[in-house]
Amino acid sequence: MTLSTAPSSATLAQPFASTSDLKPIDDRPEVSDAEMRQAVRTLLIGLGEDPDREGLIDTPKRVVSALKFLTAGYHQSLEELLNGAIFHEQTHEMVLVRDIDLFSSCEHHILPILGKAHVAYIPNGKVIGLSKIARVCEMYSRRLQVQERLTAEIAKALRRFAPASRRGSRDRSFSHVYGHAGCTEARNLDAHQFYARRF
Repeated sequence: MTLSTAPSSATLAQPFASTSDLKPIDDRPEVSDAEMRQAVRTLLIGLGEDPDREGLIDTPKRVVSALKFLTAGYHQSLEELLNGAIFHEQTHEMVLVRDIDLFSSCEHHILPILGKAHVAYIPNGKVIGLSKIARVCEMYSRRLQVQERLTAEIAKALRRFAPASRRGSRDRSFSHVYGHAGCTEARNLDAHQFYARRF
């Protein structure tokens, strides 16, 4: 599946729905680990399994633990992640970080999205610690995602620290994500690979 977008400046100016725009975690109903484990147990029963057999006794606990790890990005913020690793530097040459490994989860089926990201930006008086760029990608990938939004969120995050030098000028960040979507591969659909770009 090829997902390649080069939106117009008018489109880029419009806000897009992102996992960053979700209702704050603190404002959502609390769900205990026991309730989550019970939900997994119910799913196993619904699938025709016996959750009390030896191989499945601890499965609800393992599933909850795995899902918490795979969605840990919901509990991170850019400010905490960057931790001050933004430095004033009068350079205007493109910074490019290639082949950043991504592991995310499709929000429609909660199946793996495996891929890589190339991320670039043109500094405008500030540079970001190179290791932090990979961490930004990881933070957004550790959420339930679609490829298009994941790509856009990475670019949007960089735009906060590499703003255009003047109103109406071209954005100074770029992200390109490609890989394999488990939700298509697992169901034997023809389109396995995807590409998504955001300027």
